[in-house]
Amino acid sequence: MAETNDATGDQHEKAIQRLDAAVPVIEEILRNSRCPSFSVGILHHGSTILTKGFGFSNKEENRVPDENTIYHIGSCTKAFTATAIALLAEQGKVDLFAPISRYLPAFRTTYNPEVSQKATIVDVLTHSTGLAPLIYGVLGRNYSILTRHEDVVHNCSRLPSVAPLGSEWQYNNWSYALTSRLVDEYNPSHWAGAVSEVLDTLGLSRTFTGPIPDDNIAKAYTVLSDGSYTECTQPQLQGGDAFDGSGAMRSCVKDMLQWSKALMAAHRIPPLIVEQNSEVVSPTLPESLELSRRQLMAKALRIIQQRKFTLASDPLQSYALGLFRLSMPTTALNTVTNPPEVMRSYILGEESPPRVIVGHTGDLGSFTSAYWTFPETESAVVVLTNGSSVDGDLSNIVAQVLTQALFDLKPKIDLVGIAGKAMAASKKTWEDTCSSWWAHRQLGTHHKCLSVYMGSYASTDLRMTLRVGFAPSESKESQQGLEITINDLPDQRLRLHHYHHDTWSFFPATRDECLTEGLGIYMSSWRAFNFDFTRFEVDKFRGMQWCMDLDPRSGPQVFGRIGP
Repeated sequence: MAETNDATGDQHEKAIQRLDAAVPVIEEILRNSRCPSFSVGILHHGSTILTKGFGFSNKEENRVPDENTIYHIGSCTKAFTATAIALLAEQGKVDLFAPISRYLPAFRTTYNPEVSQKATIVDVLTHSTGLAPLIYGVLGRNYSILTRHEDVVHNCSRLPSVAPLGSEWQYNNWSYALTSRLVDEYNPSHWAGAVSEVLDTLGLSRTFTGPIPDDNIAKAYTVLSDGSYTECTQPQLQGGDAFDGSGAMRSCVKDMLQWSKALMAAHRIPPLIVEQNSEVVSPTLPESLELSRRQLMAKALRIIQQRKFTLASDPLQSYALGLFRLSMPTTALNTVTNPPEVMRSYILGEESPPRVIVGHTGDLGSFTSAYWTFPETESAVVVLTNGSSVDGDLSNIVAQVLTQALFDLKPKIDLVGIAGKAMAASKKTWEDTCSSWWAHRQLGTHHKCLSVYMGSYASTDLRMTLRVGFAPSESKESQQGLEITINDLPDQRLRLHHYHHDTWSFFPATRDECLTEGLGIYMSSWRAFNFDFTRFEVDKFRGMQWCMDLDPRSGPQVFGRIGP
């Protein structure tokens, strides 16, 4: 029997009471973490029942975030990219189950030819190609993009192969850089233009692929070891960059709730209607749009939620096209962002009825985000923060606080305690990296004359150049050293100090220095801080190696000397 309006109203009232009781929990997490701000929103039975700001999006002006405050949403961008591609498929321009190389013929994988021969668009969008993520070829210091837009297809063709095609799920930002170049082929305004059409169709007026037109935007901060804040560089990723389709977008709670509502409306479209290309219109799309445009969008939003690749042994936990598609109760909701050793210690809603949950998380620089939709009850939770994941991804934990309250999940989990453990585990990452760096260092070795290391080194696989030169002395007492510049980018100039033998390093002295110098991206890997010079011949080194991935199967990337 359908719920009466009175019953729905009573449920809303009880849910609001539980959410009000959850506010002090979020405030405690904010205090304990020193996270600058949270901006949150809740949909329930299709209606917005809560939007609220915590902390300050702009600490200098004591500005509390509201539902229109803009945050970087990082990888929450991916579902928008997938939607643009699904629209191309609905228009008959691409076949999601055809090899992506049909549309990007320059994509020819060197280390596993089967990938370019057989990997479909769906394979790429579901992170199942088996190609290495090579994360330190994506972002560098201050989370700046290292790869040129025009080099994406070439670089994707040369990524190491770490698993057979379709054999395992491994998150890979290169996949969405590649599919964004496919979008470029069919839109004169490229990826940004295609995604803007999605935003316009859905009425998302405060979601952007580029500059923000006003000052209601969350600033980027780093929290230091003494609890103080320092403003840091805003991520510069935007439309037109190599990884725009992976994480370039900025949005607000109001728009992300509207996006969630559109996803859930499309989720309720019967699959047979989509497969038979029958007429369907999502009720959440503006009525002013022409019918064909509304139909295409509704079908595209349905498609991106259905095509999926299993995350592990449990077939109920999967990744669709730019979206996680999970079934609660599960630890997968916890482990998509925070350290598994902490997040597998509990299961949200373990004693409550099962629920389908669809959504994503984002992490870019000093911003994390999470949005989760619950199609069966037309509910959604959105959390945006300007707090860095190096202190634990609190956006996803706060999302769980709200989810637990919204649905009165049992047993009740102490998520303040979980947040504390996640923060401790994230800080331990630095301690472990530091310990490993020192443990592998061989003291008492000496380097050669500095001039033999100097010169330019290039990786033909990644079209990346490393230029090594003299670094000026930092003080009268200090010795002259070396510095390295990645891809001739001024903000990617790193001062090197001798590690051992012919290895040089940019490893910082402290965690605070790592953060203030914009090196947080490297914090999880001691090897990523080191450059190994190789093949010494006569009067100079002819090569260099750099470990650019967390997956050891990738191996180090090899660079060869170019020029004299």
